[in-house]
Amino acid sequence: MASSVHELFRAERLGALSDGVIAIALTLLVLELKIPEVVVGEGMAVHLAKQVPHFVGWAISFLFISVIWHEQHLVFANLRGCNTGYILLTLAQLAFVSVIPFASALLGDFPTDASAVIMFSSIMLINGVAMAASAAYLAWRIDLQANEGASAFIYRARFHLFSGLIVAPLSITLAYLHHPLTGVIAWLAIPILLVTYHSRIHPHFVAQATHPSR
Repeated sequence: MASSVHELFRAERLGALSDGVIAIALTLLVLELKIPEVVVGEGMAVHLAKQVPHFVGWAISFLFISVIWHEQHLVFANLRGCNTGYILLTLAQLAFVSVIPFASALLGDFPTDASAVIMFSSIMLINGVAMAASAAYLAWRIDLQANEGASAFIYRARFHLFSGLIVAPLSITLAYLHHPLTGVIAWLAIPILLVTYHSRIHPHFVAQATHPSR
């Protein structure tokens, strides 16, 4: 399906909006880290220890949002333009990103409640689904792609979704079988899988996108 130049919007404008929303989401994460009010007879370390769940939620959420920004930054750089459909999908993705600070705060306030882990895992997985939906749309509307870099993003998004589908049930299972925080820590597997992907698998898919006949 072909789109005329007049039907497309500049990808830079959508990228600027994405940067703004993600920057705010990252800032909101740190607001949950409070300066402890030290009580006489108790050390500051005791109060900091009570905030460990907040620090865990902040660290994992920060990494996850950073990954989303990285992927969006790369795909915007390889688009010829954006149509209404892709804009709506990106706005949906940003809506899900904006909920991550809420999930992180919920986890910090209720670190022993498995329901908080389920909420956290669900929001993370939904973000992966939204990224995969954007990739599927780009695979369909190849006229939006400026070069093979956009095609490479499609392969990466599939990997993101596949990883999330594995980690989400693992996270919930660990939350019920062990301490709920172990379920959240399971999401650290995503950055490890991504490093493995980018160093081992991604170069192959880039070559495949560049030379599809091979």
